[in-house]
Amino acid sequence: MNTPPFFPENGLLWSLIFNNDRQVIYCSSSCKQVTGYPSKLFIENPNYLETIIHADDKAGCRYFFTMGSHGERPRKHEYRIIESTGKLKWISCSIEPIRFKPTDPTCTLVSNVDITAYRKKISKLEKEKNALNQRNETLTRELADSYQSTNNSQMSGNRNNESLRKASLEIIEANNALKSLARNINRTQKDTEKKIHNEIVNSIFPLVAKLNHKHDPSSINMLSSSLQYKLNELCNTLGGGRPALSGYLSARELSVAAYVKEGLNSNEIASKLNLSAGTVRTHRKNIRKKLNIQNAKINLSSYLRLKWNQI
Repeated sequence: MNTPPFFPENGLLWSLIFNNDRQVIYCSSSCKQVTGYPSKLFIENPNYLETIIHADDKAGCRYFFTMGSHGERPRKHEYRIIESTGKLKWISCSIEPIRFKPTDPTCTLVSNVDITAYRKKISKLEKEKNALNQRNETLTRELADSYQSTNNSQMSGNRNNESLRKASLEIIEANNALKSLARNINRTQKDTEKKIHNEIVNSIFPLVAKLNHKHDPSSINMLSSSLQYKLNELCNTLGGGRPALSGYLSARELSVAAYVKEGLNSNEIASKLNLSAGTVRTHRKNIRKKLNIQNAKINLSSYLRLKWNQI
């Protein structure tokens, strides 16, 4: 199997591929943005990742990588790293066995996502939850004191009854807020895990597999470019941003768009993708429609070059 080239992606998804000998055969260049260290260090030293893992997380990571590389549970894990500046970051890691061809040995794809912002959000929600719990305890004590005071003094009964009513209402509101926070925490975590898993399985795996079968520089560049935008789309989705071009186009339309951007005509693109010229022309019409290019005078190649550079 050929060693995959470095991809010029610029996002918060950092991927590594290990072969059966535990050698790193691919490390995405986005690791520089996530860890502060260049890809070269991880390829030259397969154990380099362990050196930047937080000391308290090393044992858990060893177990996770050992089990995950054998296709056993657990397959997902969160841990902390110390980047080159000394800053602490949270990483969500998933491990998937991959095989580019049936006759190839199984490799291991390790996908790391910077979830520092997500963990800060969860931490903030937990603090709010603790504050509500403390408020709930305070109100409960006040309720008990008010009840005792009612028994001790008949004259202050009306005032105490009103205090009891208000305290009860506040306790109900505090409990409702706690329930809402708990639901939000669980829903946010499950939605994030589902988005990461679906994007890796449905978009990134197919592009990595195609790269293994391409040898001419033009095809490799096109697929590398497509992979870049799929990674950007995943990061934009996790960050709540606007989707990139790959958010509007299918995988095949994205491949056609990449060649159109380079100035190839329909016959040349058809030859590259093993399609008919008519099929390519249909894809071009669909690309215009999805990108809302209604003016026929607008050059599709120029438009795509402009939008590509804005991603």
